[in-house]
Amino acid sequence: MAAGRVKVVILGHSFIRRLRDFVLSTPEYSNLRLYSTQFSVEFRARGGLSIRQLANSPQLTDFVDQDVCFLQIGSNDLCDPAIPVKDIANGITSFASFLIAAEKVKVVIIGQVLFRSPHATDPDYNNRVRELNVLLKSNCVNSDANLRFWHHYGFWKDPNLPHLSPDGVHLQNPRVNARPMQKYAQSIKSAILHCARTFMLR
Repeated sequence: MAAGRVKVVILGHSFIRRLRDFVLSTPEYSNLRLYSTQFSVEFRARGGLSIRQLANSPQLTDFVDQDVCFLQIGSNDLCDPAIPVKDIANGITSFASFLIAAEKVKVVIIGQVLFRSPHATDPDYNNRVRELNVLLKSNCVNSDANLRFWHHYGFWKDPNLPHLSPDGVHLQNPRVNARPMQKYAQSIKSAILHCARTFMLR
């Protein structure tokens, strides 16, 4: 393993804010259940965030010299049907590339955007989610920068989306059912470990 701790920043919209609150209130998930001798984890998030708002929020992006950034963004942008999905994908990957070029971070992992319940959004929203995820993955594969796309496994099998809260948008409140948030936390932890082992700590 490389000398020193791997510095991780987890960045994004309300999914990350809620994950941060869960981690801070659940001792067994401290530091995202990563060994504190090997990893340091920091959360930066704001509810309702779009990619444009994030790119123009210095208080969220004033970090420097991090090793890994896990980025969860895009679902709020998709709510505006006037914005082409390709523009959203390009905006996300351009921002991720900027973080690397500005030497704020070495590797950016872009998290897969999850579906919303049909009753909570535009009928075409989940089709736009599918299109965005395909484009994000393609952009990462074809990028010269250290961009990675991460699939959140375990949220796709049941079309009724039982992991969602009654608002049809967010994961269930952990006080009611902690399993969806635990699964989301484990997915991001796995992304960080995979990144560290595969691309950084060889």
